[in-house]
Amino acid sequence: MCIGVFSRRGRISQGDRGTPLVCNGLAQGVASFLRRRFRRSSGFFTRVALFRNWIDSVLNNPPA
Repeated sequence: MCIGVFSRRGRISQGDRGTPLVCNGLAQGVASFLRRRFRRSSGFFTRVALFRNWIDSVLNNPPA
């Protein structure tokens, strides 16, 4: 998913890969990469919902 931010404070930057995108207290995405064009940048995130089953299986079955 692509995220556009209207202020400098909300943007992701290099080194932010893996940072969560949280909306209303719920993780919606994980920072993947940044694309810069013409002095503007957009952060791209991987949707957490696409990996929900895997996340649940890892959290519910910790290694012995």
